[in-house]
Amino acid sequence: MINFADSSYVLTQGRKQELIDFLQDCNNQKRKIYVLCDTNTQQHCLHLLQTLFPQTKSASLYCIQQGESFKTIETVTGFWKFLLQQQADKHTVIINLGGGVITDLGGFAASLFKRGVDFIHVPTTLLAMVDAAIGGKNGVNIDGYKNQSGSIVLPRYVYVDTDFLESLSQDEKVNGYAEMIKHALVADQEFYKVLSEQCSFEKLQSIGKAIAIKLSIVAIDPFEKKERKLLNFGHTIAHAIESLYYSQQQDISHGKAVAAGIIVESYISNKMGFISDAELKQITDFIQSLFKFDEKDIVVEKLLPFMMADKKNKQGQIRFTLLESIGKGIVDIAVQIAMIEEALVWFSKKDSGYGV
Repeated sequence: MINFADSSYVLTQGRKQELIDFLQDCNNQKRKIYVLCDTNTQQHCLHLLQTLFPQTKSASLYCIQQGESFKTIETVTGFWKFLLQQQADKHTVIINLGGGVITDLGGFAASLFKRGVDFIHVPTTLLAMVDAAIGGKNGVNIDGYKNQSGSIVLPRYVYVDTDFLESLSQDEKVNGYAEMIKHALVADQEFYKVLSEQCSFEKLQSIGKAIAIKLSIVAIDPFEKKERKLLNFGHTIAHAIESLYYSQQQDISHGKAVAAGIIVESYISNKMGFISDAELKQITDFIQSLFKFDEKDIVVEKLLPFMMADKKNKQGQIRFTLLESIGKGIVDIAVQIAMIEEALVWFSKKDSGYGV
């Protein structure tokens, strides 16, 4: 079993040969390899995967529909049935080729099939590279409620290759910015300064730094008892917004929802006596330079049922991760509904933003 404190399972382009050797060993041992992808990554990323790793050309392919609405136990069950029909065994290797939906869902499916088979994440979005594919969280949504069932099991490898980003639209790249900003806000003031001053999100050095921040937090607290909750900053609001949109049969990207969550939860941090007015303005201005929020009139009554299902909650209280300062998060802060409502009203009255 891989130790959570061991980050060597995360491979970048310079260590590609390690994964080539592993896949070649799989072929030599006649271990079956399966590639899980969605309709988007099948079209835009599968060829690159097969070029980088020729051993995958003979792998069996399972393709699902693209989008958060397919991150369900029903989709996983369909994949499991396919694996059974293919006579996949305990020595099977599953390669998850895609963004956060694929890595979350594929890791969940692999961690439970035959009580656990090896899986490899090949993230194809910036968001998945710096967050979703890192740290072993796998899961599915239930009735639109985010990540209500899941596992914490590390992949055998994560292969991060920025060549996959070339297939992304600018909107999709910006979605990944939100998670990188979040990492910096809760754990690294200097990294936040670099991002806000240079906007160097897509540089391999910045991606590596964001990954390193997450890995360091996960190593301390892999099962989210305390420190790992830092990585949930912005997500109490974000997950509720995503679930609300889903219930209304509307779409919103995870990155944009997190960006909105960062602004709202920074306001709460300010009003509860943590970050200063200047820090709140700095954070808000930066987020609004990258994201545009077309729909901001979100009332607390609509979000409340989804926030009450948040996994950080305790004793009937809605618990948030907030900011003590830029570069330092604080976890398990109970926030009153009236404060959440005030923050949402404040957010609704702000400019829509100037980004994508």
